[in-house]
Amino acid sequence: MRKILVLLLAGFFLLGCSTAAPQGKGFLEGKISIGPICPVERFPPEPQCRPTEQTFQAYPLTVYLIGNGDPGILIKETEFHGGTEGNYRIELAAGSYVVRQETGLSRFSETVEINANETTRLDIDIDTGIR
Repeated sequence: MRKILVLLLAGFFLLGCSTAAPQGKGFLEGKISIGPICPVERFPPEPQCRPTEQTFQAYPLTVYLIGNGDPGILIKETEFHGGTEGNYRIELAAGSYVVRQETGLSRFSETVEINANETTRLDIDIDTGIR
């Protein structure tokens, strides 16, 4: 009788494991706007007052996985290499995340949901504090 119970439990365990759907991955993408770069803004911006790749690298975003009520587990910290356009794209496992930017005058924190095989868009404005 005990052997039958063990076999049944093992069968339920294996069945449960084999039917679990893979979590999958999705993307977080968007555009980062940084400014002002020069104390006096002009329209259109002067070439020396446009953000460069180094400007975007100076304002990294941190992505935290939200897990079981704790404030989050650091999953990925990335410096964006969006060139002068500030575009970014990050592949993440499906789940809930907090995206933070903590450099410069403005602090940014946003919760996003990443779904498998989908793209979530998040545009970010960063105030450098230059006046």
